[in-house]
Amino acid sequence: MNGALSAGDFELLRKDFSANPAYRLAENAVTQVAVSDVALNREIVNSTDHFLSTLLDDWKVTNQEHSGRCWLFAGLNLLRVGAMKKMGLKEFEFSQNHAMFWDKIERANYFLEAIIETAGSDLDDRVVGFLLDSPAEDGGQWNMFVAIVAKHGLVPKAFMPETHSSREPPRPRCSGSSTGCCASISAPRRSASTGSGPTRTASSTGTGC
Repeated sequence: MNGALSAGDFELLRKDFSANPAYRLAENAVTQVAVSDVALNREIVNSTDHFLSTLLDDWKVTNQEHSGRCWLFAGLNLLRVGAMKKMGLKEFEFSQNHAMFWDKIERANYFLEAIIETAGSDLDDRVVGFLLDSPAEDGGQWNMFVAIVAKHGLVPKAFMPETHSSREPPRPRCSGSSTGCCASISAPRRSASTGSGPTRTASSTGTGC
């Protein structure tokens, strides 16, 4: 039996769709509103209990803005709790910009040292391509955070507050892309190190988060 769809099959589907008012109503809904909103089960929403028996301290939420520093914010928030208790403070933040500054310095040093080591390689070499793909993205992970803190320490946010460049990473620029789009860019993650330099790990998306 041939399972291919024929013109007659499509015509049958069209007639079946047009004959059902519920299908037409659903079509109007999903063309104007997100499918996730249309598919929401209102009974579950209304039956959800939002009353809490345990309340956490209402500390100010930290905001990474449009950057890919989620890993850094998570690590600093983990240390933030103990620091606030030890200093008896209600509000306190470590400087995310300070930690990211040193992370960028370490990444730049690793990248330049790696380029020197591979100077004799072809441009289409796999290692060279890996290095040039995204030499200084925002993304990171736990061992990178630990290495940055161990080597460069932490300071209160007041000593090095956020800036426009820390909140808003540079926009990617595309030229001659075969797809006409640069929405998804593969970017390598590297681990910062207190020793000779960062070590390479798995890859991530361009946001690094």
